[in-house]
Amino acid sequence: MNHQSIPTLRPTMEELRNQFETWRKTRQQRAPIPDALWRAAVSLSKDYSILQISKALRLNYNDLKKHTQALYSVCTPEREFPSCLCEPL
Repeated sequence: MNHQSIPTLRPTMEELRNQFETWRKTRQQRAPIPDALWRAAVSLSKDYSILQISKALRLNYNDLKKHTQALYSVCTPEREFPSCLCEPL
């Protein structure tokens, strides 16, 4: 049986840093970070620590940690696993 790996759509750290910089330049004053950017930042936690991500993307460590915990907590056996966040064992 030939299993081909499905390419992931996770951005690299550099791509996401550029997305955050673009958002910061164009956002309305005090606008919250969009959910899509939070999800992308959390998806990097498979490859990097929360500290590395927060420093590289200039995010608050505790806010990123809360988002990571919140998004990973939705991955339970009875729910479908979001491909960008969790993989079944």
